[in-house]
Amino acid sequence: MKWYWHVLSFILLLWTLGGLNVLLLQDIPQLLFGCVVIGLVCTPMDWLQSHYPKKHWKPILFGFIWMSGCFAGIFAALVFIIPPFAISPQTTYLTEPRSKEFYGIDYPSVIEKELDPGVPTEDNGFRLLIETFGRPLCGTEFKDKYWHRLCQYLDLPVDLRPLLSFVDWYAYTETLTPEEQEIAKTSHQEHVLPWSEEAMPLIRQWLDENDAALDLFVFAIQKPVLYAPPMFEEPLVNSILFYDEQCRAMVRNLQVRVHYRLAIGKIDEAWDDVFAMYRLSEHHRRAVWIMVSSLVNASIMGIANKSAESVVIHSDWTADEILEKMEKIAPFLQPFQEDEIRYIIRNERFSALDFQTNMANGTYELGDLYCQEPPLAPNSWEQFKSKAVMRSFRLGLAMVVMNQYFDGMEQRYYNDEPEPDDTPNADNVLKAFAWYGHGALPVVIGELMSRLLSPAVGAWRTALKRSQAENLLLHFMFALEAYQRDHDGNYPATLKDLRGRYLAEIPLDPFSGGSFRYILEESGFLLYSVGPNGIDDEGRGNGDTPKGDDIRRRMPIVTESQS
Repeated sequence: MKWYWHVLSFILLLWTLGGLNVLLLQDIPQLLFGCVVIGLVCTPMDWLQSHYPKKHWKPILFGFIWMSGCFAGIFAALVFIIPPFAISPQTTYLTEPRSKEFYGIDYPSVIEKELDPGVPTEDNGFRLLIETFGRPLCGTEFKDKYWHRLCQYLDLPVDLRPLLSFVDWYAYTETLTPEEQEIAKTSHQEHVLPWSEEAMPLIRQWLDENDAALDLFVFAIQKPVLYAPPMFEEPLVNSILFYDEQCRAMVRNLQVRVHYRLAIGKIDEAWDDVFAMYRLSEHHRRAVWIMVSSLVNASIMGIANKSAESVVIHSDWTADEILEKMEKIAPFLQPFQEDEIRYIIRNERFSALDFQTNMANGTYELGDLYCQEPPLAPNSWEQFKSKAVMRSFRLGLAMVVMNQYFDGMEQRYYNDEPEPDDTPNADNVLKAFAWYGHGALPVVIGELMSRLLSPAVGAWRTALKRSQAENLLLHFMFALEAYQRDHDGNYPATLKDLRGRYLAEIPLDPFSGGSFRYILEESGFLLYSVGPNGIDDEGRGNGDTPKGDDIRRRMPIVTESQS
């Protein structure tokens, strides 16, 4: 065979394996794979043709067995020996530290090194919670190795015995009769109104068993930090979501007690719980964050804001006392800063790349993302299947595509740009195939995985703006309540009347860039943002007819079912 045919066949093979730009992408394992295939496949056929007649069956059979054995050996090497991707800034973003468990980067160590508060364990509120409630606080599915690591980090014995027990309110309601469940479900609509009279015995019964635990939650939140370290040997996203759910559950249970305390007239005690919610939000804000975590934080803030409004409305505080309370919680209501946004996007990248490396190692499968009990490397056969599937295409190229996606994410966020309309379709798949060859598959997979493993930037940006609008509406609500208590129960004619004593500046609607809409009504007022669609829907929300997407506050309080 002429030398130029060898060159042509080698180029064709590279195209089939993953594209002519294989060297530019530093995919050395695939390059070695191509060289081995050329050497093992072409050379034996030349040798067979020179030693046996062309029409003899032996060279055909021998050649078939030879090539089958070569490809089987190469496939086994590709799965078990050759790394699934090249570690480089283009693929793994970081090049150190290397994971001790398998080939890849130890992203959890990077994040823990940045977040570790460096305070004595006794100053960590999470240690107090674990010491008091023990392993049940982490859930029944918390694995032994993670429990041991957590106890080691918090300087606690593994066999510690719980001092208190706690039953989540929403789990408690499932033990009630159907009639009682309905009372508990409808007793406080929109998290604004206090508990109904029918629900009081139910909540009192729950508090008799869990009041001490809630008091301990509040005390733990007052500690300098509330830090749960990442759970190693687990995909990074699992560690983050575990802490997210812990924080949200604490706030939801505190909210139940806030409304009970309002119903029995314990206004100051209710405010103490509300302030604890804001402190918990601040602790969570300093923790491991991805986009979902920021949305969880917005949810925590939303619950705290609704509870704060409810306390102020049902209080007999003077205007000065209301303004003092507003000043105390104002630092917790600040919008996300640029460095926080960059940190979230970077951690989102880490989570996606970490997920890919776990899939390549066979310790995590795509289907596990939707399972409540993900099997972490359940057995060697399933591990082999996962490796074989993930390494049958160029994972390194898929990771390059993912990194390119995250490179543009931050730019799209700050430039208020929409998501790129490049979802794989027949046209761009064919174009990718013409350039990348078989590498078109990892290009498409890289794009799809990028969208699957992170929320759309546009939707995320809108959610953060919505949270910002909710926080600004809370400022207005406090200011308006303070104003009317200074003016014999009368609200101001315009929002500009709040400038000075009640608000240093009149904030603008983040969705319109203009003023919030304020309508003085006979018995109160209607205050609203135009919402994500940027259209004034006259204060109508999603539950109204016709529907709108305005974000509103109304006094007297009107629930969705009443509007």
